[in-house]
Amino acid sequence: MLADRLATPENVWRMASRWMSRAREIYEGMMTIRPHLLPLATRSTLLMVLAAVFPYGSVYLLDCWQRYRVRRNARRITA
Repeated sequence: MLADRLATPENVWRMASRWMSRAREIYEGMMTIRPHLLPLATRSTLLMVLAAVFPYGSVYLLDCWQRYRVRRNARRITA
């Protein structure tokens, strides 16, 4: 996963070293939280994808259904 690759110890230390006085505390806190963040990030990413895809998918299916009904009615009228 991208979040797992970005949260390597080297990258976390590089980010934490910007706060010189508290770099060690930030590093330890981030490495403690890291295993809990990845499942949460995965779930939230999946929910965002579903929230983005579902409206478009439902509109597409409704459009297909409408086109099918129009073709079915045209066949009935011309038959």
